Amino acid sequence: MTVSTEAKSCGAPWPAGVITTVAGTGQGDYGGDGGAATDALLGGPVDLATDPKGNVYVADLSDHRVRQIDTSGDISTFAGTGQPFDRGDGGLASAAGFSHEIGAVAVDTRGHVYVADPYDHTLRHIDAAEMIETLAGTGEAGFGGDSGSATEARFDTPTGVAVDTAGNVYAADSANHRVRRIDMAGRVTTFAGTGEAGAAGENARAAESQLNRPTKVATDSAGNLYVLDAGNRRVRVVSPAGLIRTVAGNGEWETPVVMNHVGRYFNGHRALNSPLFGASHLAVGPSKDGDPALHIGTGGPLEVSLLWTVPPADGRITQRLLTSGAPAALAAGADGTVYLADGTAILAITPDDSVSTVAELDEYGISVGGMAVDEFGRIWFSDPVHRRVRVLEPVR
Repeated sequence: MTVSTEAKSCGAPWPAGVITTVAGTGQGDYGGDGGAATDALLGGPVDLATDPKGNVYVADLSDHRVRQIDTSGDISTFAGTGQPFDRGDGGLASAAGFSHEIGAVAVDTRGHVYVADPYDHTLRHIDAAEMIETLAGTGEAGFGGDSGSATEARFDTPTGVAVDTAGNVYAADSANHRVRRIDMAGRVTTFAGTGEAGAAGENARAAESQLNRPTKVATDSAGNLYVLDAGNRRVRVVSPAGLIRTVAGNGEWETPVVMNHVGRYFNGHRALNSPLFGASHLAVGPSKDGDPALHIGTGGPLEVSLLWTVPPADGRITQRLLTSGAPAALAAGADGTVYLADGTAILAITPDDSVSTVAELDEYGISVGGMAVDEFGRIWFSDPVHRRVRVLEPVR
């Protein structure tokens, strides 16, 4: 299936693109490995990620597997047997089991894949030879094991995972109200959070400050770690020196006044003094000056999406885009363009603040579960309602 889309610009035009189905027939099941991904069956594709070679990894939620779509368009089971909890450490990832709900998937610069397995309370690592190991967690929910081997440490519902440029892995250890770090030697430490739910600690040591149900983590090229501190309705940033501060959100729940369906609000306001309601997505990319920029996708009871862009060094909102439709996914490209899927369309917002609709979704009934931008500028996204994976290729 190929769907042509016409860009509708709110600023300078961004080229229209073509949406193509790359995986899935629409039938919810498991099958098709070794053949064309378009002939394969997917149970419930959600989160996805790409590697430097252009391969795509899809968390197939209902099938308890990670599927790989290679550059030739063929599909295989990269990890998972479909049966839970038999971890299969030391063997091929395709012979290993995951719990009933695979969490986030991340890929590092080497092409190694990391999977958060929240209900097995573990993090899994798959190397370039497709061999799997438990990177962190014993499988028993709880907390313990800091300063020792990560495989002997306990986690409780790790939901988010990210990798920095040095190869350190960060996990949003949600029910422990912590972010844990696993270094290249396999040692685990608490990077942020005391374990007590709360918001205390500002411009202080991150490990001595409180978090409340962190759900997502992201890193930037400068060595900062961003934490979606969901229970506190804040986004926190931890500097390379290990100091934590709030970069967005004042902790209050406040619904914005909707003056129209598309507009910008609060430009120049300090993000940490503004209400951050319903934050669900983080993305980090370069700003127009080349410095890191944090993008936050939020939504609320009015079924709208808001996009904040906050340069961490300045801390002031430089964009706030309000659109109709609940937020579905957010991703940033290497050129600084950020893409927001709001349930009705995919929007592209460039570093110079031009906004274009690059794909109409509701017109074709397309949903978005997860989204990633590869180094070639292609926008990959899962369509969980129709059990497909699709790609939007810009026409330059």
